[in-house]
Amino acid sequence: MPSRIQQRVEQVPTGDITSVVAGDGLSGGGAVGDVTLALDVHELTAVTAVSTDYIAISDTTDNATKKALVSDIVALGDITEVTAGTALSGGGTSGAVTLNVVVANDDLILASQVYA
Repeated sequence: MPSRIQQRVEQVPTGDITSVVAGDGLSGGGAVGDVTLALDVHELTAVTAVSTDYIAISDTTDNATKKALVSDIVALGDITEVTAGTALSGGGTSGAVTLNVVVANDDLILASQVYA
């Protein structure tokens, strides 16, 4: 290599990274040589996801990690209301709802039929 080129190569600054530390949700790192960081989901805190949140997906078809909206991967139901009918109480229009059987005087009455 001509001396002028060699001088230029020697003048190129080198990196000053002295270590790579794995932060929250990561494992690996190091202070010498080639280092690798990996996702470690066991280190993350749990949250309640909403439909507008993104989550990381490991796509095994092309060996890639991607992000996806929760609303794109969770089948959302279309029930809008649960109404308590004959001999039932409870119901609701959102969240987890409960239906209870109404028993009067130790008798269950369904469609005018008494079950004692």
